[in-house]
Amino acid sequence: MSPVLRDKVAIITGASRGIGRAFALRFAEEGARLLLTTTNPERAEGTVKEIKAKGGEAVAVEADISQESATQNIADKVMEYYGKVDILVNNAAIWYGINITPWDAWTIEEWDQIFTVNVRGTWLCCKAVVPLMVKQGRGKIINMASNVARVPAAQLFLPYSCAKGAIYTLT
Repeated sequence: MSPVLRDKVAIITGASRGIGRAFALRFAEEGARLLLTTTNPERAEGTVKEIKAKGGEAVAVEADISQESATQNIADKVMEYYGKVDILVNNAAIWYGINITPWDAWTIEEWDQIFTVNVRGTWLCCKAVVPLMVKQGRGKIINMASNVARVPAAQLFLPYSCAKGAIYTLT
C-alpha cells in the first residue's frame, strides 16, 4: 500500500511539540513533504531531523503567525521550497502555561495574547495560503479547534475556550 500523502505538501503550524509534532511525524510517514512553522526553531529542528532520519522531507520556518508578514512569508517559503501547497494544518495556539482562572480574573493582556495567536493567527494563515490553493484549483485546510469550547468548566480558561469557539466559526 502506498503512503496516503505521497507527493502532497503540507504546512503545519505549531509543529515543534504536542499535536503539531504528532501531525508532522504522521504526515511524513504518509509521504507528505512538510513546511513546519514554530516560534522555537531549535525544537522544530529536532522534529525535522527525526523526519529526515526516517527518509522524509521537511523544513522548519520560524514564524509568529499573529503577524501578517510572517504568514505571507510562510506562503512564500512553501512555494519557494515545494512549488505548491496541498494541506494547511492550523495547529499553532497558546495553551501551555494557561492556569485555571475564574472568568473575571483574566487580564486584557492575557485575553488579547490568546486571541491574537489562536484566532487571528489561524485566520492570517488561511488568508495567506488560500489564494495559492485557489490558483491550484485544490487544497485542504484543517483548523484545530477544541471541545473545551463546549464544556461548562470552560469558563475556568475562558479566553482559550472562546478562541477555540471562534475557530469553529471560522471553519
